[in-house]
Amino acid sequence: KSIEIYKAYYYLNVMCPVQYLFLLYMTMGKNLQLGDALLLFSLYNLTTVLLEVPFGYLAELIGYKKTMLIGTIFIFFSFILMYKGNGFFHMSCMVILQGISGALLSGADEALCYEYFKKNGQEDKFKKWISKMYGRREVLGGIVTVFGGYLFAVNMDFPVMASIFVAFIMCGSVVLLTEVPVRGKGRTSIIAKTIISSLFRTTYLYKYYLLLATIGNFLLANINFTVTTYMQTMNFNLKYVGVLLLAFKIAAGAGGKLNNKLGMSLEKLLCFCAILVAILGYSKSWMFSVLLLLLLRIVNGMFYPSASAEINRHISGNRAYLLSVQNLAQSASLAVGTPLLGYMIDNRGYSSAYISMLIFVLFIFIALIGWKYKNKH
Repeated sequence: KSIEIYKAYYYLNVMCPVQYLFLLYMTMGKNLQLGDALLLFSLYNLTTVLLEVPFGYLAELIGYKKTMLIGTIFIFFSFILMYKGNGFFHMSCMVILQGISGALLSGADEALCYEYFKKNGQEDKFKKWISKMYGRREVLGGIVTVFGGYLFAVNMDFPVMASIFVAFIMCGSVVLLTEVPVRGKGRTSIIAKTIISSLFRTTYLYKYYLLLATIGNFLLANINFTVTTYMQTMNFNLKYVGVLLLAFKIAAGAGGKLNNKLGMSLEKLLCFCAILVAILGYSKSWMFSVLLLLLLRIVNGMFYPSASAEINRHISGNRAYLLSVQNLAQSASLAVGTPLLGYMIDNRGYSSAYISMLIFVLFIFIALIGWKYKNKH
């Protein structure tokens, strides 16, 4: 029963339509400058990074279900503040609430579900189950994106109102879950002591692929995050933004399947991505831009699994700790770089901003290639 309730909660997580239209709502619904809207994204990442480990420790002390409930309540109130608030200060408070929620839910929800499988002696089935659930959730997210785009076209506040309703149901679903006995302090109390020393003991190839994944994620995530406002400047009809975002999700899924057949290296994928971004920076047609963005989403779907596989391949111990370093590095890069990109877009336009971001990434990429070659020889 608890697994079925968790399944409902897992699906509800992607049924808040405003999460797919965040930039559009901030810039058009709340009249923020794009730079300020991207600064909110940075603030969310910073809050999550700072609180992820402490709240993981909290989950071990008070229980996974209680931690999930607190985190879901924070989501609910953040959407209310998003709807009622106005101006940068209110929106900053809103994303801080969402960052707190993200840190509370990070790990606690999946850990609770895993405990259900473990209790029934079915740990070996968890990976297959969660993979299947993830695929279905992506499809559902695409459908919700189309619905959210339609709601946004009717009234810009409707996606937020729908998200408040979904978050309220999410709170109810968590209440119905069954708590499992907490494990105490052992697992999380050693994270802070172990993670730094583990990082210094890793091979140069782990560090190389970690940094390569970070710059690739920085480039792709910022393109993905600004795509709706970019298409707005290309005179794309926002009535169809939901359909466009659904097409992007399908393209990313196709990229994941294509990756299994082609097996391209991270270096080749990053080069291909760089070429597409360079062309996108000078595109003058929304139709050509859509084609380039679809290709970028295919690369997106190929890049993340490849990065994960390479990083895991070069980890010999303390896997959970070292994978958390990857998450922290990517969140930190976005927390610093995304608002800078936003202010550059506001002052110089998308073309100059995208090209400048690309030059920065390529500079680091070339330095990493040189560093790898030096260590190899």
